[in-house]
Amino acid sequence: MQSFTVHLPSGGAVEEATVLPDRWSWSGFVFGPLWLAYHRLWISASVFVVLFVVITGAGVASGLNPAAASALNTLLNIAVALEGNALRRWRLERKGQPVVAVIAARTVQEAEVRFFSAYPAARPKPQGRTAEQPRPVIAQGIIGLFPQPGGRL
Repeated sequence: MQSFTVHLPSGGAVEEATVLPDRWSWSGFVFGPLWLAYHRLWISASVFVVLFVVITGAGVASGLNPAAASALNTLLNIAVALEGNALRRWRLERKGQPVVAVIAARTVQEAEVRFFSAYPAARPKPQGRTAEQPRPVIAQGIIGLFPQPGGRL
């Protein structure tokens, strides 16, 4: 099972909830700054590009082996893969969508089902009893091990 965080806009509707996984991002590892830009993490994407240029430039200027410079840039991609979803959470919280729930589930769909079934604002409001609906029948006799309603032995 993996964990997901649910973000709701403050004062917003439950239908606008955002569910983010807390896991390794393969697309963030492979595509790095493009993945950051796709998720509108502009500051992080620009920092990534600057660090990439600095590492490559320092490697060329100091005569560093190209494989070593490539390994350092791969570490940069690993950092994006590990912390990319944390950066997305940070951005949502900064925009006014705090974390309202942390859910353990296998898939995003299962996490959404668990959230919407448990979140009080997402439940439909019970309708009041109308005249056509019969009143519930309360049993007069006690059956079982309990001598009085609500009591235990």
